[in-house]
Amino acid sequence: MRGSVDGGIAFYYRDDHVPDTIDVKIAQALGHLSAAAISSAELHAEQQALQQTAIKAAARARLLAEISEH
Repeated sequence: MRGSVDGGIAFYYRDDHVPDTIDVKIAQALGHLSAAAISSAELHAEQQALQQTAIKAAARARLLAEISEH
């Protein structure tokens, strides 16, 4: 795992409500979807940073190649 993210969610009902199996499964599914979205966003940010690093390295390599030609 990349990191640890803690969070909470609350379900509100107009009347008294005891969570049943479906409620628990929905909450679990929502938690899994949230974790997947967070992981996807982290991976995207990491990919963007690596791409920028690669672009800068390529520019430096071109500059060094030009300098060494002279």
